[in-house]
Amino acid sequence: MKIAALDPARAAEVAAVSAECFDAPWSADELRREAERAVGRVVVACEADAVIGYGVAHVIGSEAEVITLGVLPRERRRGVGRALLAALVEGAARAFLEVRAGDPAATGLYAGFGFAEVDRRVGYYADGEDAVIMAWSRPSPA
Repeated sequence: MKIAALDPARAAEVAAVSAECFDAPWSADELRREAERAVGRVVVACEADAVIGYGVAHVIGSEAEVITLGVLPRERRRGVGRALLAALVEGAARAFLEVRAGDPAATGLYAGFGFAEVDRRVGYYADGEDAVIMAWSRPSPA
C-alpha cells in the first residue's frame, strides 16, 4: 500500500471511492480544489495502482482538522484508515475531527489512533444524529 498526496489526474477515481463510502460524497472538483488550498491536505491510499482510500484535512500551523476519511468497504480493517490518518496529521501537534456518534467503526479507528471524545454536537447531522468531537495530541517522546 502506498500513501501519497492527491494527483489531480486521479481525482475522479478518488471521488468514486468517496461515493462508495458516503451518502454525500466529495466530487472530483471538490477534491482538486481542496488539494490546491494552502491549508488543504488530500492523501490517497493505493494498492496495485488502484485507489482504495482517501482523506482530507486542513492543517494550520501545528493543528490539523480531519475533514473526511474514507476506505473502500472491502479494504477496511487492514490498516488503510490508520495509515491515511497518520498522513493527515503528519507534522501536527494536535488534531480534531467530528464523527457520527452511531459509527462505531470510525470512532474505534480514531480512538485506536489516540483520539478521545471531548464534546458532542447534539443533532448536528441532517438526520438528527449527534456528532462526536474528538481530539488528539502527538505523544511526547519518551
